[in-house]
Amino acid sequence: MHNLSPPLFFTLKERLIFFVFLCLILCLTLGFKFYQFHILKSQNNPQITAQVLLQYAKSKQNKTYFVLKLKSNFGTFYTTSREDLRDLKYRFLSLRVILDKVSFWEFLRGFYAPSFNLILLPFEDFRKPLREAILNQHATKLMGEYYLTLFLSDSLPQEWRTLAQSYGISHIFAISGFHTGILSAIGFLILGFFYKPLHQRFFPYRNILFDLGFLVVLGLIAYYFLLTQSPSYLRALAMSCVAFFLLWRGFNVLRMESLLWCIFVLVAFFPQLIFSIGFYFSSLGVLYISLFFKYF
Repeated sequence: MHNLSPPLFFTLKERLIFFVFLCLILCLTLGFKFYQFHILKSQNNPQITAQVLLQYAKSKQNKTYFVLKLKSNFGTFYTTSREDLRDLKYRFLSLRVILDKVSFWEFLRGFYAPSFNLILLPFEDFRKPLREAILNQHATKLMGEYYLTLFLSDSLPQEWRTLAQSYGISHIFAISGFHTGILSAIGFLILGFFYKPLHQRFFPYRNILFDLGFLVVLGLIAYYFLLTQSPSYLRALAMSCVAFFLLWRGFNVLRMESLLWCIFVLVAFFPQLIFSIGFYFSSLGVLYISLFFKYF
């Protein structure tokens, strides 16, 4: 049977026009990032408000210090502190950052910068009640933190991180395409149970799969705003949205060209993915899945 789905582009001219459009988007995105970088560099040790995503202790030359992974409105970066800090995970800090030796490319991909004058802010993370509810379901804090990683994309505790790295299974704990597929399947089952009777009675002329798919995509987007800091899930979500749009417009998602343009679109809107090894592995994983469905 011949594939009746139309190609993404009919001529080379159309491909070139869309490629130039994506290059323009990339330039605008990089321009905005450079504007943020320039504003910060123009200040003398700018004061930044950030949330602590990860905190752990390290030792060097018999001296112990803390490493902090922070998320600010311009991205994620690392800093250190030799103060005797309490557990600040998911708390908000105000601090001054020394950016003298940070280049634009380091700023784009994530960087380390010394800091000083750390001030703990009274703000609370909006997910704190949800974290407490998950922790209260388990007898040990270690198991509760494991499920926080699976459901809220929190950082793995040191014990789990060491175990995952030793077995080479760290990618399993990151919320990515595999978890997106499971969430989509669960969303189709639950929403289909309630939507199917309404569909049959009120609007049987509509395509139920596209309606459910649209609702599932909205649910995946809402879940991203709940996670707030998962680059791997952002990649999977963006690919899911592009794939659903192609299906909705009647294009063949399994074409190699579709995957290539999907990668170009993601890089245009999220140029920091250029420095992400996980992005390359995710793209290769989708490529191998497409090849499997195409030839087997």
